[in-house]
Amino acid sequence: MLISCLQQRFNLTRATKVQSLSIPPLLSGDDALIKSVTGSGKTLAYSIPLVHSLQLIQPKITRSDGLFALIILPTRELAIQTYDCIDRLLNPFRRIVVGILIGGEKKKSEKARIRKGLNILVTTPGRLLDHINRTKNLNIEKLKWLVIDEADRLYEQGFSAIITQILECIRDSCTNQIQTVLLSATLSEGVKELAGLSLKNSQLIDVGDDEHHLKEITLPSSLTNSFMVVPSKLRLVTLSCIIMDLLRKNGEKSKIIVFTSCQDVVDFYSTLLTEIFNQYLESTVRIFKLHGNMDQNSRTEVFRQFHSTICGILFCTDVASRGLDLPNVDLIIQMSLPTMVEDFVHRVGRTARLGKPGQSILILLPSEIKFIDYLREQLSINFESLKMETYFTSIDSLKLPDPENYHTEQE
Repeated sequence: MLISCLQQRFNLTRATKVQSLSIPPLLSGDDALIKSVTGSGKTLAYSIPLVHSLQLIQPKITRSDGLFALIILPTRELAIQTYDCIDRLLNPFRRIVVGILIGGEKKKSEKARIRKGLNILVTTPGRLLDHINRTKNLNIEKLKWLVIDEADRLYEQGFSAIITQILECIRDSCTNQIQTVLLSATLSEGVKELAGLSLKNSQLIDVGDDEHHLKEITLPSSLTNSFMVVPSKLRLVTLSCIIMDLLRKNGEKSKIIVFTSCQDVVDFYSTLLTEIFNQYLESTVRIFKLHGNMDQNSRTEVFRQFHSTICGILFCTDVASRGLDLPNVDLIIQMSLPTMVEDFVHRVGRTARLGKPGQSILILLPSEIKFIDYLREQLSINFESLKMETYFTSIDSLKLPDPENYHTEQE
């Protein structure tokens, strides 16, 4: 039934590399530390053995039997995405119930969901710890699975102390032997620290190239990286021309993500280009924005809409750079430098997912050109140099008014 579900609901007929390497040891009950390129199918790599093991339990479990699996992620958007994936995977086994606790709603509603019964819980660390301490109905005594996804980001964002407290609560409450899985795009010292706290006799599953050191970061082979040096006064027109160039080539099947430095820039670009494109562009393109200052309902709705749209542009901060599975993204444009190499990796990881081709363009000021040498050294990747002038002909895609007629109308 599980294989049929994967074929029908996920359109999968063969496993990705991370899935083929991870599923056998996880089915055998081993702990695992999985390092793999973003967008490689990591969620299914642990979800398939997790669901398989729970549906084998006799007598058959139902929602009233309590919690058997915890999945912890750093952001609400990632949690929603993972919840949707597992919910689809559970279609043949509706007696097993997955739930989500991420905040953004009244605790009374969350507590009611817990009382009703959950077998798999997808959650963020702060919200989980709060319920462990305050919600009596959240019983973790029967826990069999613990998954910590995006472990590198959890550490970077300062969640290690909360994760430690959660692990202590689990050890104090649970008498079962718990199978634990850590997943990360990098193997930093922080990830190793989390692994030491949570894993026992674990297998390291490194899906990077064999010649790469474990600390090195893995990028998709189908990703084309490029950069463009643009002075400040030409950044807006250059961005517009790059977008119009892709729209001209792909028609109304283009998806672009533009990363900016802060929410004010997101608001500025999205508002301005929405007005310009709606008024002067022949093709129809939807423009979205996503940043941390938006309320949770708005962020969730934007994520779902951009996920399902065929043609769209998403302006965002790094809130959308980690782990989000946004299908068929053709181009990543970075209007600001990433603060760390890892941030660059996770930004470009929104395209070229599951072997599909993708392109990344990093827009640099003339004073920032040496950053390319730093990235080349750190990631051992090649960058193609692009000239902004080659994109300026895309301005012809706009139906601009004739200047003489415009002035006549104004008079």
